[in-house]
Amino acid sequence: MRKNQTTIKTRPSRAISQAKDPRESQFPIIEQKPTKPSSVIRSSKKSLDFNRLIRNPKLNDSKIDEALVADLSFKKIEIKDAKLQKNSPQKHNLHLTSETSQVEVEFRASTPPRKNRKEGQDFNARSESFATLEPMHHAEETLAENLRIFIKIYEIMNSLLNSMKKNTTLELINQINQYMELTEDIGFQYIEELLQEHVKQIRQIFLILRVGIVVLVNCFFDLHFYLSSISNIKNILQYNIQNLSHLSDILLEKLKEKPEYPQYLQQYTQLQFNINKKNVLTKKHDYWTSVKQNLELLLNLYKSLTKSQRDLYQFLIIFLRSLQNYTIKESLRNLQEFVSFYFTIQQSYQGLLGIPLICVAPSPYLPYTNPKTYTLVLDMDETLIHFTDQTGHFLIRPFAHQFLQEMSQFYELVVFTAGLPDYANWVLDQVDKNKNISYRLFRQHALQYSNQFIKDLSRLGRDLSKCIIVDNVPDNFQNQPENGIFIKTWYSDQNDTALAELGPILKSIVIKKAEDVRLALKEVRKMLTQSIQLPPLQG
Repeated sequence: MRKNQTTIKTRPSRAISQAKDPRESQFPIIEQKPTKPSSVIRSSKKSLDFNRLIRNPKLNDSKIDEALVADLSFKKIEIKDAKLQKNSPQKHNLHLTSETSQVEVEFRASTPPRKNRKEGQDFNARSESFATLEPMHHAEETLAENLRIFIKIYEIMNSLLNSMKKNTTLELINQINQYMELTEDIGFQYIEELLQEHVKQIRQIFLILRVGIVVLVNCFFDLHFYLSSISNIKNILQYNIQNLSHLSDILLEKLKEKPEYPQYLQQYTQLQFNINKKNVLTKKHDYWTSVKQNLELLLNLYKSLTKSQRDLYQFLIIFLRSLQNYTIKESLRNLQEFVSFYFTIQQSYQGLLGIPLICVAPSPYLPYTNPKTYTLVLDMDETLIHFTDQTGHFLIRPFAHQFLQEMSQFYELVVFTAGLPDYANWVLDQVDKNKNISYRLFRQHALQYSNQFIKDLSRLGRDLSKCIIVDNVPDNFQNQPENGIFIKTWYSDQNDTALAELGPILKSIVIKKAEDVRLALKEVRKMLTQSIQLPPLQG
């Protein structure tokens, strides 16, 4: 492998002028179709591609005002400099390397939960409460599981309302995290089957509830607006709670009519809500009438609270029109695709809120089929390239091109960066002209908290026993440290050989058909220990 020369790529001044830091550009191009592969010139008008975010042929062919979609841009959003604070590895990390080697196989104990933030801090402060939060992966849905989650959602909504009355910020954020974790991969299909004649209303109840959480979180970015809107936000929670209460009574009546559901009835009755209703509804149709009225009130509240955020407001209008065309899971995925990106942009400007699952794209990130057995996830900045803010140039690490070309023959290559898509795509379009990289993941795919962007491999949709991540910041793969390889941070050293050294190690894992890459990396650790004759590591 012959060492390549220094490569300097300059970002066009037109692109640089659009943001103080290209990594924090005003709006990433969602789907790029350049006429020439080598071109890096960006159009000055950047509009959101809703046809990709909401895959609805009916909407595409409808008479929705085209200007409503075409005009959705983030031109007014100023993204301040919010660079990653890449900390050096902690002292207790185990680094195994020879004097000349720049590749370190990283094996660390899981990071312990961080202490909760004190109450009374504003919403722009960083929260460390959920540093070890992992998404909940539900087993196959059952009616019992649907009912359990449904009741838990009701309890969380009541807790949210109580927290707002007490004005306890930490509890509010914790409860939203619980709600997001609970509902991340649930479709309530068995509740829909139980109430087949009211599937549309059931979907509206659960999806409009999720939109309410989105509206609530959006208010957090402006503390003054939040405080002035508390009355409306409380009404949002109350109307949603009423809908859940009505649905609870309807479900209970339905279960009583079904002799084949005695075990569910008993379970559900034990968990039945303790509700003090101001107005007792006696007729079944009154429940659905009340639900319909509440939904109309909620839609008006959502429009009122988001009207000043044009992008979110217009997206929600289109999203709410599309509810009848999708299942709950499909709609939640469409909603989260947009919301994760929108809140990622907001957090770049305002600061992290400590609600990682509402700011992360829905999983799995990668298609279900993998043409290659093994997956290699690569960091970008300071691993493959280094960007210089002052000049708008970036340098390509020595051996990067050869490394990508060779590894693509053995691995499914994924670049996972904490940068925004516009910046990352601009870099990778030049670095990877041969299209060796299969997929690109960006900031909205990382769990975001405490100025860290955690790359959770469990969200890829890949077998972790066949997945390796290479990153110059060990904390970025703290959720799966046994899958990680820590590589030396690179800035400009043209004598660097880290990628050249790493290649043979990664190749040998595939050639030997390792059953579990985590065990293979463990063997590499032992081999490195023996080769440099290190004493046993302490602690």
